Amino acid sequence: MAIWQYQLFVIPREALMKHFKSIPDSLAIHKDTFKKMWDSFLQHDQDSDCESFDARNYNWWQHASIKSKNLINQIDELLPRDTFINSSDSVSWKGDSKNYNDHDAFLAFDLKSGNVIDFGFRIDLRDNNSSSIISLLKICQDKDFLVMDSKGNLFEPRLDLLSDSIKESRAAHYLNDPEDFFRKLVNDEN
Repeated sequence: MAIWQYQLFVIPREALMKHFKSIPDSLAIHKDTFKKMWDSFLQHDQDSDCESFDARNYNWWQHASIKSKNLINQIDELLPRDTFINSSDSVSWKGDSKNYNDHDAFLAFDLKSGNVIDFGFRIDLRDNNSSSIISLLKICQDKDFLVMDSKGNLFEPRLDLLSDSIKESRAAHYLNDPEDFFRKLVNDEN
């Protein structure tokens, strides 16, 4: 992920309703839990059990039964396919980072059922043309999905509702004040 990208995780509304009985404002994000999950994934450790809930590693799509084919076709109309990643159970899209259009998306699906098992996208905050992002958010609206930022905040998929989250993001911080961003990054490491 490029530092100028703002990441959104896509979650079906019905999954949140089944899990919580209502839509919370935010979900728990635990850096340590996510790191353990990611390390286990990299080591192909299928038996690893992360002991606390983290919204990024919970399978929100398991009971949603959303077919991937239509979503894939809709995103194909917005973004070019990423030719670097070649997989039979996922599709990636990648914009043109050289032209400040580094939007990308990722969708994984179950090969047997064709159902979505993961979906998210990243917005290039350097791009002044928001048409691709508005179109991705419109797909989410039409499918009754919500979006979650990297801090766990949940939003209806509308750009106006995301504006404060975008302004407070690490990507915006970097673009608005790169020196301060790196100063704080170094201080956080120590």
